[in-house]
Amino acid sequence: MEDSVIGRGVVIGKGAVVKGCIVLAYAEIGENVVIQNQVVDKYAKIIHENKILAEPGSVGYIKHSDTL
Repeated sequence: MEDSVIGRGVVIGKGAVVKGCIVLAYAEIGENVVIQNQVVDKYAKIIHENKILAEPGSVGYIKHSDTL
């Protein structure tokens, strides 16, 4: 994790890379997932995607309870 804010109850899997993100409560980041410049809303799960990147200077958003 680098330059990120992590909420309570968040699960981050082994080998995951989280850079410049805001991960809200009870979200799940799976093993070997790479996310950068994202806002991950509550209860979202990123378990199937390998990389979710936003361009520098912009921010991506993963909706409440989404599963990627």
